[in-house]
Amino acid sequence: MLVSRFLMDYSVILPSYNEASNIGRSIDSVKIAAQKAEIACEIIVVDNCSTDDTVCIARNHGAVVLQNTCGQRHTIAHLRNMGAAMAKGRILAFLDSDMAVPDNWFVAAERIFQAGFTGLMGFAETVPEDAGWVAKAWGDMRFSGAAREVDFIDGRNMLIPRQLFVETGGFDDSLITCEDKEFGIRVKKCGWPVLRSPEAVLIHWGYERNLLEFIKKEFWRQSSSLYMINRLGVTLRTLRHPLLSLYHLIIPLIVIALFVNDLYWLAVCAFALWVLPSIIIALNKAMTGKSNALPFWFLTFMRWNISGLALLKQLFMGVSLVKKT
Repeated sequence: MLVSRFLMDYSVILPSYNEASNIGRSIDSVKIAAQKAEIACEIIVVDNCSTDDTVCIARNHGAVVLQNTCGQRHTIAHLRNMGAAMAKGRILAFLDSDMAVPDNWFVAAERIFQAGFTGLMGFAETVPEDAGWVAKAWGDMRFSGAAREVDFIDGRNMLIPRQLFVETGGFDDSLITCEDKEFGIRVKKCGWPVLRSPEAVLIHWGYERNLLEFIKKEFWRQSSSLYMINRLGVTLRTLRHPLLSLYHLIIPLIVIALFVNDLYWLAVCAFALWVLPSIIIALNKAMTGKSNALPFWFLTFMRWNISGLALLKQLFMGVSLVKKT
């Protein structure tokens, strides 16, 4: 058993809402990985007013359960902060309740942290073998080669020393979405590395079942670009998202205007400009081993156009992703 000055080596925090179909296998996968690594681990489920058997299943599988009893659902950032506040581990591991970790999860994490890494990190992800084409194209985040620095780590697949989490202020619990992106960018601004490693591959059971579900989720996820600028300041990183979103609003209007005015060759050129950013992103993924490059390009193209509509909603309807107080 590894010796730690904390009561636990790892505290695994799982926010949950109506995850009865997934929470049991998520907890069990963590317990198996902890046994293989021979580390002391606690599992904290922070439930957000579930109406199914999530709480009962989590307790039966050996997790400590914190329940939101205020009658109003909290943001997922608030739930993660609640779990972190009661955690006893030297490392905080944040998962979603629909994630399953591989047997070598803790072994791989310990290898990195014991080598002196002190920043924010996460691992690769994939989806079950029987998932549909949308999930396989979008949710397969495996990659080859060495670990690499990234801008942020998804909150469903995140590990960080507790001391660093406290020093950087934790998640912004006023954010309804993109709290993980905001946190990762903030960690980097403070001078700490953000790393994604291919050593362990988690399975995401809450994958998008079809194209309509993908569109709905992406519209929700992409609706915080203006708040990110307000929260983190104007930088090239915070401007990238709204500018690309605006680009995907303006270019299709130009394509339509040129086509209506019988300027077909110019319309074709404008269309090429419209799809170019998504092609560049897809080609970059293909070079890192992405096997579903064509459907990934299509979903990336869809995503940025959805993001353009989300930006339009922010601009003209005053949409705020800050929780009303």
